[in-house]
Amino acid sequence: MESGLDSAAFERELDALLTETARAAPRTRVFGELGDILARRGDLFFCERLETLWSARLDDPRIGGVLHAYRLDVFSPADIGAPLAAVRRHHDEVSIGLDPARLLKAFEQALTLEVGGARKGEAPTWLALLTRLGSELPKEAVRVTARARVLYEKSLK
Repeated sequence: MESGLDSAAFERELDALLTETARAAPRTRVFGELGDILARRGDLFFCERLETLWSARLDDPRIGGVLHAYRLDVFSPADIGAPLAAVRRHHDEVSIGLDPARLLKAFEQALTLEVGGARKGEAPTWLALLTRLGSELPKEAVRVTARARVLYEKSLK
């Protein structure tokens, strides 16, 4: 067992599941929420370890796709710091239930109002901007996220 996460048991259980589901379909789509549960408990080490185990198995021909769902509040300084960075390290795509263009505009405006704007020449995506805000500007993140929430909600009216 590695630091509370038994990688051998993970491999054994995953192989058994994939073997069983292969009887009905050659490829299985996998949905996981354990990473979110670990992240919400503050167990980012175990969350990242689990993501690493999954990443090592993505080339398995029996896996037809993996969707991991995380509940992250993009207007919460606590969620846009280490948790969002951890999710980004292990996923090719991150999507949210908000309008990405409106979200980016709200955060760009909030950054300008609260800290003078984004870096010169920077044309970030909403995801890059939030990750940088959480990791490089943690003190300002409280003000910026609060302002961005108000601006985003106004843009919906």
